[in-house]
Amino acid sequence: MSRSERYPKEFYLLIFSSVTIFLASEMTLPILPLYVSEKGASLFELGVIIGLPSLCLILVRIPSGVVCDRVCGDYVLIAAALGQSFSQILLSVTPVTLWFYPIQVMSAVSIAPVVPLSIAITSEISPPGRKGETMGVFLSSFGLAITIGPLLCSYLLTMMSYSQVFLVSSIIPIVGVVPLLWIGRMHGFRKPQMQRPASTMAALVGIVHNRNLLVLTYLRLSYAVTYAFFATFFVVYCEAGLSIAPPLIVFMIGVRGMTDMLARLPGGKIIDRVDYRWAILVGFAVLAVVCFLIPEVKDPTILLALMAFYGFGVGLRVVSEWTILSNNSQPGSRSLTAAYLSTMHNIGSGFGSVLGGVLVVAFDIPFIFKIASLLMLSSILSIAAIRKQPREESNKIEAVSVC
Repeated sequence: MSRSERYPKEFYLLIFSSVTIFLASEMTLPILPLYVSEKGASLFELGVIIGLPSLCLILVRIPSGVVCDRVCGDYVLIAAALGQSFSQILLSVTPVTLWFYPIQVMSAVSIAPVVPLSIAITSEISPPGRKGETMGVFLSSFGLAITIGPLLCSYLLTMMSYSQVFLVSSIIPIVGVVPLLWIGRMHGFRKPQMQRPASTMAALVGIVHNRNLLVLTYLRLSYAVTYAFFATFFVVYCEAGLSIAPPLIVFMIGVRGMTDMLARLPGGKIIDRVDYRWAILVGFAVLAVVCFLIPEVKDPTILLALMAFYGFGVGLRVVSEWTILSNNSQPGSRSLTAAYLSTMHNIGSGFGSVLGGVLVVAFDIPFIFKIASLLMLSSILSIAAIRKQPREESNKIEAVSVC
């Protein structure tokens, strides 16, 4: 890699800070349904509590994207880290179910700006012709959080209670704040050489008139609903229906995160060389098959293998979606466009969690996974409507930092 094509050091700082912010929530997400149930929540309440952050993010994600296009990025990341840390501390001392509602809201508000800011900066610093690879590098870092979090949680569960695991996780976001404070004080941050922020209304109108972004909207919504089904009911199904111990269930989720992470970097490189419609099609096909097979499998070993395939499908989907977004968004509104796409995920996952809570009253959990499989099949059909973009011819790269 030539000197002009290297990533600036601030890019790696962005990766480190973002990973530590998300690691806390990814570490405790697998046990959150069990922890909420332990406090006396019904299955319906469980669906509402798990889906509440997504419902809140529907309201705050786009405004947070507007803020990220105009505010110094290190301040945004520091505020997000502190908010996540405090949320985990409160979760560790929650005495009753009612406490989960305001805590989940606070967690959602604090983490809302992180993805729009991170995706916008990553898109700006991409070397010419390597946008997919750059997105793969950054999204692989998020994969580290998805992988390490559950595996660390699985280990800690062998010697700690649920509440103690939440308390330990609260330390991690603070670790990510320290480099931001130190580098900001010692060296200072340069202003990013981004385009002038576009007006919010003009950017939203541009999204509505972009065919690829509209298809991407449906893909995000459908996947988010199925992910909500998985996040809400998978651990409950494995423990109550298959009698699998919680540490092993969390380990399975960690394996899913590991294959997700491993698929992202090579997936990004492949997307730079082939039609990304094939990559996203394969990703959704894998997800459809896995959702169909989960309720059919009773053996933990086979279920572990399914989780590995699940992660592979998610990794291809993630890199493809964000590359499509990057290629179809305009400089000056990339944070807002990323916030819009993230909002679609929040709408889908919030709706999916509540819908799952309603469906489980009348149907069993395996039936809900069958519904998820049908949604993934509908997504495969919609991919045909995506228009192939001409190969990107980027301008000369400019050094961009997180401020």
